[in-house]
Amino acid sequence: MSALSFTAAEINIANSKTAITRPYTVGETVGVGELVAIKDSDDRAYKADADDTELARAVGIVVEVAKLLGTDTDAEAGDAVTVCIYGPVGGFNSLAAGTFGYASGTAGEIEDTNPGDADTYAFIVGRCETDKIFFVDMGISAPAYVT
Repeated sequence: MSALSFTAAEINIANSKTAITRPYTVGETVGVGELVAIKDSDDRAYKADADDTELARAVGIVVEVAKLLGTDTDAEAGDAVTVCIYGPVGGFNSLAAGTFGYASGTAGEIEDTNPGDADTYAFIVGRCETDKIFFVDMGISAPAYVT
């Protein structure tokens, strides 16, 4: 089990015609390329965490941090970010095309295998489309395992 690798400065919407993005305000320091969830208590984005019942259900990947001067790859609490909630995101490294990505028990990360242990929620957050593009799709369900 390992986290999907990316270069924050290279994270981008791979096809703006097929991607859906949404602006959010973050409630903690969050970086471009990280997976985020929305906390009901304040309606802000936080790093998704499959070990936390409130943050296990991710909404998307941060693709841009809004700064008044220039660009940055980290947002601090109160900053605005753009989150891809559906569609292709480029800037990843050495993905295994055709495999799923799962919300990780490590806040903000996407794992390449189901982390589903007793204390972790197993949510598929998308799939690896090519070796560099991750397609965000929170609606994918894992097929039932038949024994």
